[in-house]
Amino acid sequence: MDAQCSRHSVRYFMSDARHPRVICPEVHGNAMSECDLCMTIGPIVTLHRTPPTAMSRVWAMPPAPVLVFTRTTAYRHDSIPDGIAAFHALGAEHGFGVEATEDPEVLADGLGCCRAVVFLSTSGEVLTPRGREALRAYAESGGGFMGVHAAACTEYDWPYYGELLGARFTRHPELQPGLVTVEDHGHPATGHLGPVWPFTDEWYDFGASPRGSVRVLASADESSYDGGGMGADHPLVWCRDSGSTGGGRTFYTALGHSPEAYADPMFRQHLLGGLRYVMDSPEPGL
Repeated sequence: MDAQCSRHSVRYFMSDARHPRVICPEVHGNAMSECDLCMTIGPIVTLHRTPPTAMSRVWAMPPAPVLVFTRTTAYRHDSIPDGIAAFHALGAEHGFGVEATEDPEVLADGLGCCRAVVFLSTSGEVLTPRGREALRAYAESGGGFMGVHAAACTEYDWPYYGELLGARFTRHPELQPGLVTVEDHGHPATGHLGPVWPFTDEWYDFGASPRGSVRVLASADESSYDGGGMGADHPLVWCRDSGSTGGGRTFYTALGHSPEAYADPMFRQHLLGGLRYVMDSPEPGL
């Protein structure tokens, strides 16, 4: 029997109980079951059917649900390989697939099967016209988008991207230790942190504070380092459920310049929380 998820058009096929991904103990036409990609309980739409057996199961082999995009056409961060390794480690630990790519054609070919797209320290103009169309269609149809660090230094020539992310990078002082003020502990990316998070980074400035159009989770304490340029209202981490860009969730963290950051368990939990949010996963794992 072949079937597909009515939400994501993911093709399912019959297998026996030896396979590890058990979705539904019985298969009948239009049975209520769980899509292994979106974890949504809903009708499995039958394409064609053969008589089920007592050992029959429905399971899916979807594409990697998290796509990590790392193309750069301007400054390239040395920490990108460490960031990729961190996302792979999170995937291995929490049971989700990760695909990392610098090929813009991967995005241009469509993102409909991804539960999250992560721009990890991308820079410059990194998308083709088709890629821009695909990312916009993905976000507006409810896809989750996450930006890390230099994702804010990306696609300056495309206004929609700035709206999607929430703000544009303008400058930064020298790499140095400072303090992150956690404003919102009711989010999976910040719930594990105390009121103040010591961190070493570049303390990005932005053209304007996104506060008012996003939910600010954490901000920079400019009194704790030299060279801050935004003053008292200096968001560093934020999220948004939806808005003018459509219905998908967005999460951004300005942190993540140094390779060492991606080995820090607190920062990895921060990244995992951002993923949980954009993937709309209520469980501690994904």
